[in-house]
Order: sequence, then structure tokens, then C-alpha cells
Amino acid sequence: MPKVEIYKNLFLDKIGKNFTNLEISELLEPFKAEFDGFDESSGKIKIEFNDTNRPDLWSYTGLARQIKTYFFGEMPYYDFFSKKGDFKRHYGEILVDNKMSQIRPFIFGFLAKGLIINDRMLETLIQFQEKLCQNYGQKRRRVAMGMYNSNFIEFPISYVASSPNHKFVPLGMDCELSLLEINEKHPKGLEYSHIIKNFDKYPLLLDNNNNVVSYPPIINSNNIGSLRVGDTDLFIEVTGIDFEATLLALSVAACDFYDMGFEILPVKTVFREPCDLGFEELVCPYYFQEEVEFNVKNVNRLLGSNLTLERICLSLKKMGVSSYSKDLKNYVIPPFYRNDFLHEVDVIEDVMIGEGLASFRPDLPKSFTVGKLSALEEFSRDVRNLMVGMGFQEMIYNYMGSKKDFIDRMNINDQNFLKVSNPMTENYEYIRASIIPNLLKSESISSNFPYPHKIFEVGKVALKNLDTIEGTSTFTNLAFLMAGKEISFNEINSIVATLFYYLNIEINLRESKATFYISGRGADILIEGFNVGSFGEISPYVLNNFGIFIPCSVFEVNINKLMSQS
Repeated sequence: MPKVEIYKNLFLDKIGKNFTNLEISELLEPFKAEFDGFDESSGKIKIEFNDTNRPDLWSYTGLARQIKTYFFGEMPYYDFFSKKGDFKRHYGEILVDNKMSQIRPFIFGFLAKGLIINDRMLETLIQFQEKLCQNYGQKRRRVAMGMYNSNFIEFPISYVASSPNHKFVPLGMDCELSLLEINEKHPKGLEYSHIIKNFDKYPLLLDNNNNVVSYPPIINSNNIGSLRVGDTDLFIEVTGIDFEATLLALSVAACDFYDMGFEILPVKTVFREPCDLGFEELVCPYYFQEEVEFNVKNVNRLLGSNLTLERICLSLKKMGVSSYSKDLKNYVIPPFYRNDFLHEVDVIEDVMIGEGLASFRPDLPKSFTVGKLSALEEFSRDVRNLMVGMGFQEMIYNYMGSKKDFIDRMNINDQNFLKVSNPMTENYEYIRASIIPNLLKSESISSNFPYPHKIFEVGKVALKNLDTIEGTSTFTNLAFLMAGKEISFNEINSIVATLFYYLNIEINLRESKATFYISGRGADILIEGFNVGSFGEISPYVLNNFGIFIPCSVFEVNINKLMSQS
């Protein structure tokens, strides 16, 4: 979760009131943030955020803006945003090469003028840039931001797909390197080049004099690609692979610069060919958020409250959210700097925060019942006891993970997998359809422990319903892994036979076609003709993908199907 350090005096000056550290801690509570200490030597407050869907709060200006709105009713307003059908006057252009549509398609920017950058401001801007790119930007893959002294740049700027052999002097060096050499030698290239190095051409920002501004999302030019104390005229750009995420990052930055005291001047992005979303040009900052409908009955049903529409609108206003009614329907208008209203439930959450958690009093249940374990949970506990009795150690894993771990390393396709439509990080992009990747990942970091290794988990998996257009199914699976030099198909087959003997279930086997098993050393488990799972030896290709250098055998069975067929 994001952790930021902000200068206390800048923060309090922006709020316009003085608070003790304890009072600041209390001010942070409604916004899922925790006071993590105060460093007297530097004068900085440390704050940790427990959510990643509000990047607008990750700076002293954004946090002060929300506190002033919530506690003092000061609604912010920004008049430099373009809207659909109403573009503002622009002060520069970015020309996008149509070849960029397959590499890193989106780039938007603005100019900020009128304030002289000092040491603390520069430090604040760099921290904000890093937090935005690392957390919301998924380590620059989804979104990356660059900041420059605009006096050294002549517009229009061209965003082109360049040859890897193009040379310039990258920031932090004094000699020319090609883009390919930057990938292999520059610290930022080593850290981030995996984002674009599989393409034949790489992104490059050139000004009207053909000077390199930046090699996004890797590194800026050493000549014109850095900010320094004393700069007053700035150019801010954001590149990305997601249209809304790129626009939001730019909007958040624009609002922050404005709140610092800068004047914001829009810049137009011109696509040589209409982009996938139908835009040929866009003047930014641009307001793209959609209104979200909400129902008063749904608000009260979910919160267990009896709020009027007027009270709901006041609570939303405390969160900086405007609302209105039309044709007996109610709508919220997201602020310029927020795009986290994906559903009516998100609106209701803001109502709850605006009301304050202390205003909701717990109600005792109207009827009392005696709880008991479900048949599935009782059966799962029996299975756990059997696995522990056979010398296995139980593990507990996250249900979400990355495409790299769940799909690519396993050498399988993603047709059964559920993907999150707007993930905050690629590490939690997919919901698992199998426990085996989790077990292999554990094994990949366990080579220092004595062999053999025997681990298992009983946990949830979720799969698409392939026979219908929509719908998912959630199951409880048992999976275990055995690793060691002597571990073979015969070894795991004996464990499987023992397990089903004690479960008093008769099974049949047939050769498995799963691509992550060694050919001929994997078996499907059948009960009365129904496939309920499989086991076998993991192929060397998959083991190598996980960095495992010892033979491994795995087993996985669907406990729901096991019970229904037993």
C-alpha cells in the first residue's frame, strides 16, 4: 500500500489550520489512511494509505483538498478541464505516430506556469510522480509520468515509434546510448525495459527541433528532460496503455499543480489516425468520467439507515462529490480527480464515509439461530486431517495473482480464468482457477529447506462457465505438492490411493492431456465416469519457468464434485 512523507508545515498551510499530530491522525481516518509517525529533524509526517483507488490523496495538496472538503465544506473547482464537445484553448500539441497504437498508445499533457520551484516543492513533486507510477501505474506498465522544463522544448512534440538504435544522452549519464543500450546498461532500463522491449520499435518523445525529450516509460533526456530548483515553466506528460487510467493520472497531477499555485495551460494530443476510442484529437486535462445513478432505497438498505435524499447529497458533498436528480432518478458527478465510481455500491460507500462510521449504531439480530458447519466444510476438515496425517504441511494462499504465475508459467491458456477488468496491480489481475501455481511458487523459494517437501491447501478456485456467455462457478479444491529427488509418478500415485482409500471412494484413472505434466506421467481422476481432478509429474519446462530444479509431483481434485459423486 502507498506510503508517503509530507512536510507538516506545507500540509497545514494548505489546510489553513493548525493541528497536533493526534488531531492529524484523526483527520486521516475517514480516508483509509493512518498516521505513521512524525520526524522532527525533517519536519515530515509519514502516512500509509490502506487503499490504492484514490491516487488523488497521495500528496499533501490532494490530502489537504479532501480534508478541507470533508471537515470545512470547501468544494474545489477547476476551470481548465475540457469536456466532450467543449475543448479549451490549447498552448501546444503532441503528435502521435499511428504505429504507437500497438506499443503504448496514449499520451496526454499540460503546461504549468507561474511558480518558482524550490527544494521542498521539487522533492514533493518527485515523490508524487514515483508513487503514482509505482502504485496506480503498476510500476510504469499501465501509466508513467514525465516532468520537464518547458523552456527547453519547442512544440509540437512528436510521440513516435523509434528504432532501438536511436541514440541520445539519458538522464544521469554524460554519453550517448542507443535505446537498446539503455535497456541493458542504464539502471532505469534494467528496471523497466521489460515493459516495451518485446516490441520491434520503442516509444520516443521528440520536440520540433528533433531533440529527444524522453524515452517513455524508461528515462528522460539528460539535456532537456529534468526539473531543477528555480524552474518556473513546466511541461507534464503521462503515457500509458489504458485510456482512462492515463487521463486520470494526468487529471490528478493537474489538480495538484493548480493547488500548489501553478497556472494550468491545456495541451492538445493529435492522433494521426483515430485511436481505438474514436478520438482524433483531445485537449487535456480532459473530464472523461461518467455519471453514476444511485437509488435512495438501495443506499438505506445497504447501510441499514433511514437517510433522506437531501442528507445523502450532503454526505456526498463532504467527499467532494456533486449530485443531482432528474426524471425521478438520482446521479452523482465524480470529481475531476476521481474515477473510482464503478458501481452504485461505490456511491453508497462514499455516503457511509461522509456520514461517518460513528453515526451507524449496531442492531442486535431479531432472531437467534444455532450455527453449524456445512457438509462441505466438514468434509474439507476430514480431508485436511488426512493430509496432515500423511505428513503434509498446510498452506494458505491468496485467491488472486498474476497472469505470469497462473497462466504463462504453467504453459496453459486463460480460457477458464476470470480477469479483473481494472486491476490496480498486475500481481492481482486474475482469480485463480487452480491451486497448483501457488504450490509451485512456494516450492520455488524453498530450495534451502531439507527435502522431501510435502505441502497442501484446501481452498477456493473460481472458473468461467464456458457453456454460457456470462457466469462463474466457485469450487473448493484440494491440491498438494511433493518435491524431492526420489519423487516420481509411482510415489504420488501411492499417496493418491491412500487418500481415496480412507475417504472410501473408488476411482479410475486415465492419461491426462494437461500440458503442465510430463507426457505419459499425468493421470485424470474419474469417479463413475466424471473427471474430478488430476495428478502427475510437473514437466521440466514448467519447473524451469518457476525456477525449480528438483522433480515435483502435484495433485488437485475438486472437493465439490468429489462429494457429489461419492
